[in-house]
Amino acid sequence: NEQQHPSRNSGALDTVISAFNYHGAIPDLITRWKYQGMIELTDYIAKLVAELTAKGELSMPDHNLVTVIPSHWQRRLTRGFDPVWLLANALAKKDVIEKPLSTLKASRRMPYQHLKHLNEQFIDPDHFQPTESVFGKKILLLDDVVTSGSTLNAAATALKRAGAQSISGFTVALAKTTSIAPDEIAEK
Repeated sequence: NEQQHPSRNSGALDTVISAFNYHGAIPDLITRWKYQGMIELTDYIAKLVAELTAKGELSMPDHNLVTVIPSHWQRRLTRGFDPVWLLANALAKKDVIEKPLSTLKASRRMPYQHLKHLNEQFIDPDHFQPTESVFGKKILLLDDVVTSGSTLNAAATALKRAGAQSISGFTVALAKTTSIAPDEIAEK
């Protein structure tokens, strides 16, 4: 199931790997987990990823530091949790990755990228600020879904500016080249 998509990693990212395509049961799983507060799905998602790695169907890019796309504090407060941080820790418990280090903070609340058309999905790299030294590190950067790659690229650019040697992304799912939002929602 491993999906490597170098065409989406223009900018600071060296590569992006996704465990699944964003179709079938995956959108519902991620929606329930992320937006409906079903944090118990974190371990289930980690189990699915761990099974793929155990079967050799998924391998993480070379890295010596694991970090995540951080949720803005207002989103964490509203949701009550940071889904990607929880997932990174669940993956570490299953020995898929090393324990994550929080190396980035979001400077302001980010608009939901999945509600925009692909050509409108842009995030300024200044949106993210490094909070720890990443100089010379090969970083594995985790997020839930990659659509255009704008969030991963913005974070990767901030990390590269701080001296990171390389940055590879890992996401649970890859949304295909069209917006995952219906046109009438994306236009609002």
